[in-house]
Amino acid sequence: MSVSYNVYGIKPADERWLTFMRARWNKCTELDIKIPKEVINFFEGKRPDKDGRHVKIPCISYTIDYGDGFEVDLNKVPYNVEKIRFEVNY
Repeated sequence: MSVSYNVYGIKPADERWLTFMRARWNKCTELDIKIPKEVINFFEGKRPDKDGRHVKIPCISYTIDYGDGFEVDLNKVPYNVEKIRFEVNY
């Protein structure tokens, strides 16, 4: 079984997020039509989150004698990120 690590920064919802992109996502979902690629890319392929916009933060996984882990270069955290979300997928 493989494990993948993902790190997302969450930026606060701005006017574009609230009134334009999320509205387009919700309307497409409501009408059961394909969500435009521009909108999917804006949300980094994830469903809009009430906390704000997800932005991918690069991480490097590693293995050491006593386990696996990952590290995040804090210099690569985008401006205006208020929260960091860590995901581990099996």
